[in-house]
Formats: sequence, structure tokens, C-alpha cells
Amino acid sequence: MMNHMWKPSRYVPFIFSGACVLLVLLEATTAQAITYYVATIGDDANPGTLNQPFKSFAQSIRMLQPGDTLYIRGGTYTEQMDFQSPNKTGTATGWITIAGYIGETVTIRYSNPATFSYGPIKARGARGYFIFDNLVLDGTDLGNKTGWSIRDGNHHFILRNLKIKNFTRSGLYIAANDVQVINCTIYDQLSISGEAGERHYGIYFREGSNGVIEGNDIYNNPGGGIQAYPGPISNLVIRNNSIHHNNSLASSPIGGIILQGSSSNVTTNTKIYNNLVYSNGSSPTSGGGSGIEINVHTS
Repeated sequence: MMNHMWKPSRYVPFIFSGACVLLVLLEATTAQAITYYVATIGDDANPGTLNQPFKSFAQSIRMLQPGDTLYIRGGTYTEQMDFQSPNKTGTATGWITIAGYIGETVTIRYSNPATFSYGPIKARGARGYFIFDNLVLDGTDLGNKTGWSIRDGNHHFILRNLKIKNFTRSGLYIAANDVQVINCTIYDQLSISGEAGERHYGIYFREGSNGVIEGNDIYNNPGGGIQAYPGPISNLVIRNNSIHHNNSLASSPIGGIILQGSSSNVTTNTKIYNNLVYSNGSSPTSGGGSGIEINVHTS
């Protein structure tokens, strides 16, 4: 009986030790997530706190690790956000968040002609698990005003509450998996020549799986609002968007939304519903595209 009573006591230290180890591990995991701040009046010698923010994107991005958040204080920035050098990516359990500070307007007008083809955000390649929130990407001062391309192995990007405007390319070019574009305003892209080669769109979804385009306001783009072409595209959802007053080029046959390509490439569980699509082109001064066009042919 005595031995029976002592058996549980031998296991109690083990149970408490395991709990302590678990708590330590949880605390260590939580401690890895850090919030940094950058401001136009900051200093890169600062620790990057709210009261002592960094000055540059370069220093801010250099510090980021999976799970971290970077808040950008209000103002206009002409520096490119470069996640390729140094190589930065989030993880499935540690997304990296880049966000404008709550209640403040953050405008990024990158204007360095040396690498202008990347646009304001340079993050192509096998990197992902990023959230970009509450930013204005403005092509007004950018070399050839390249928009934002998410491609070359990118995956798991969430774009939320962004404004994308004034680029002489499509506002967004997507050739990647697991990209969500939510509650963004994509407008006023430009066509210099007015020719078919500059038939730029709000969103050009070239290829990818599990894409979501939801709740966006897409207007005044010289080509159409959204083009999904040529694929392969699967599990793309386009819903609850307002797509209007696009297709300003007389040479453009693209309207509000077009899904185009071979049936094997673009129709694998693609869903388009609950969108408000109107006033996209009015010939002869504008293109004559449809509101929604499904132009799919068999392979």
C-alpha cells in the first residue's frame, strides 16, 4: 500500500517539469515576434521602437524575422522595399506583416532608376507568407512606373487595404499561388501610347492556384478591370468587387472581367460572383469590352 501511494509522487516532478519546459518554449516562441517601426523622421541608429523608429526601409527589413511586424509611420517614402537582398521570407507559422500605421497615410513612390523594373516592392522568387496592409503604392515619380509583380515562385501573399495607382503597367501582375487581394483600391493606371501593347489592367492574373480577389474597387484603368489569362489557373475566386469605368482605350476589347484561355488551363474551379460591374468602355472613345467575358476554348 505504501508503494502504491508513492507511485504518483514519482511522476509529479516529471509532470511539472514538462509543464515548465512547455511554458518556456511558448515564451521563447512568443518572444521571437517583434514589432518594429520606421518613420521619415527616424534614425537607423535607433532600436526601431515606436518612440525611436528606424529611418530607412533597408534597416527595417534587415531586422525582420518570421512572425515580425513592421509599422510604417505616415508620410511619403521614395525608397524601394527590397526583400531580396537581404533575402527575407515569412513561414507558415510566422507571417511577416508590413503595414501603414493605423490612422496614418503611407505613400511609397520609389524612384531609383537602377532597378526600376521591380517597382516599389522587390520581393520576387521563392519567398512568401507576407501580409501588406494599409499602404499607397503610387507610380507618379517612378522611372517607367512599373507596377507590382508577384511572381517567380512567390506564394502566400495577402494584400489588404492597399491603394495602387498611377503606374504605366497593370497595377498588379500575379503569377503565383495563394495570393489574396482584399479590400484594395486599384485605379488610374496609365497608357502613354494608347496602343494595344499598353492595354494595362487593374489586375492581370496570369497564372496560379488558390487566388482570391475580393472586395476591391477597380476603376479608371486603360485596359480592363481584371484579366485572368492564359493560365494555368485553378481555384481562383473573384467576388464582391466593384469594377467600373475601365477600358478607356478605343483599342481595348477588354471590359470589366475577362477569363480567357484553354479550358484545361483556366476553368479549374474558377468562380466569379457577386461583383458590381458597370461602365467599362463606351465606344467610340473607349473600348467596347463586355462587363464579364468568358472566352475559353478547348485545348
